[in-house]
Amino acid sequence: MLPEDWVVEEVTTNDPLANGHWLTLHPKYVAAEKIGMSFRRVGEKVPLWPTGVGQGEFVPQGTLDVAGRPAQRVLLVCPSGEVTEIWYHQGEGAPNITRGDLEFGFIFSATPSHCEAGYSLSGTDQRFGEMIIASLKVP
Repeated sequence: MLPEDWVVEEVTTNDPLANGHWLTLHPKYVAAEKIGMSFRRVGEKVPLWPTGVGQGEFVPQGTLDVAGRPAQRVLLVCPSGEVTEIWYHQGEGAPNITRGDLEFGFIFSATPSHCEAGYSLSGTDQRFGEMIIASLKVP
C-alpha cells in the first residue's frame, strides 16, 4: 500500500511501445527519491530497463521479497561510494521479475540525476522504499 504522501505518475515517452508500461512512485514534496516500475505481459516486446546506465558499479546485496518471492537486490554504487540506485532482479543473469503472466522492473533512486553528490539510499530511506516495493501485490 502506498503511503498517502506518495503519488503515482504514468511515464509517457516518445516510444509508443513504452507508453502505458512505466510508473513512477514518489513523495509529493520530495523530488529526489522515487521508485520506477516498468511492467508488461510475458512475451511483450516492451523494454523494462533503461538502455544506458551512468557511471558506477553494480553490487549484489541480498534479496527482497517482491510479490511473495525473493528478488535480488543490486546496488548501483557511484565512484564516490554513495548508493544512488537499487535495482531489483529476478536473480543472477535474469533481471526481469516474473510473477504470474507479468514481468516487472524496479529501480529505487535517491537522486534527481545520476550520482549527484549528497544523495544516498541507506538505512531508513532504503527500508522505507523497500517496504513500498515489497507491499505490491500481483493478481
